[in-house]
Amino acid sequence: MALAVSHVRLGTSLRQVGATARLAAKAPFRTSMVTAVRIAHLDVDKHVAILQKLGMKPAETEQKVSKMMANQSLIAGVSIRYLLSESFSHLAKQRTGLANPTFNDMKSAFWLCDDPIGHDIRCPRDGRMGCALVDWIPRLDRREQSHFLSWTWQYSLSDLQSALTSFGGSEAHAQCDIFFYVCFFVNNQFRIILESSQAGSEDL
Repeated sequence: MALAVSHVRLGTSLRQVGATARLAAKAPFRTSMVTAVRIAHLDVDKHVAILQKLGMKPAETEQKVSKMMANQSLIAGVSIRYLLSESFSHLAKQRTGLANPTFNDMKSAFWLCDDPIGHDIRCPRDGRMGCALVDWIPRLDRREQSHFLSWTWQYSLSDLQSALTSFGGSEAHAQCDIFFYVCFFVNNQFRIILESSQAGSEDL
């Protein structure tokens, strides 16, 4: 199995095996009444209310929150728990109709279909409809990336899950502190695959 997993240091970028994934720089937001406010995948409405109580105008609040949510999305990773979950396995098998689909199979079934996953969710990065898979999965299973996964879309579901189980040990399915940069999940495939806005995933 050629999957490679490494810890990463998060900042403005992460690098592994010659690949560079640009991450948005994390800059604190300051006002005269607030030292720093950071929305970390919590209740957005709660933070909006706090900012407005502190005197920030609604338009400015919306702008700041939108920027924070975009940054959040850019650095979000998918949990090892979700990747090993029955929920994800069922989704992959149900969408593809295969017992052990590859991620290329999932690409077609997830996005090149009549009801692509995330088509009805606005992308926090560019404000357009159609979001990255990481913005569609349960909130508890997306947080700031802690690890980078080097792999290929030719791997099957069982290949990935077997490797992650070996990496995480017997309790890997229950771990809640490992969040992967996985291109399949973190890139907005609506822009890459459906719109061909950059080098696509044909040869991954």
